[in-house]
Amino acid sequence: MAELRKLPGVVNARVVTGLHDVVCYVEADTIDELKNEIIGSIRHIPGITRTVTCIAFDGEG
Repeated sequence: MAELRKLPGVVNARVVTGLHDVVCYVEADTIDELKNEIIGSIRHIPGITRTVTCIAFDGEG
């Protein structure tokens, strides 16, 4: 978790129960930044074998 939290763009990371082990909140200016820089870095952390990306959009509704 410490290595994950140190990555640029990572806002928060929490251990959770249920389908997944960790939920990591990240911020990026573009989809390319999210995909190439942040998710690419997360996938190289030892022990992380799979990621699922869900994008939240600002706004109500």
